Amino acid sequence: MYNLGKKYKIEIEGRIFYTAIILEEDKIQIKVKTIRDEELIITKTSIVQSKLMDDRIGEKYGTE
Repeated sequence: MYNLGKKYKIEIEGRIFYTAIILEEDKIQIKVKTIRDEELIITKTSIVQSKLMDDRIGEKYGTE
């Protein structure tokens, strides 16, 4: 479901948000590294929503 090595914005229960890179994934949980250099394990059942982030800076979408 997640792309390893890609950056996501993740919301978990309690309206807690993380911007993190996916390190590992299995059926139950994901291991991430946050922008604050923390490694966390998040259970998939606690994830409210997640969004793959675009790593391009200063570029408009669709104009490569």
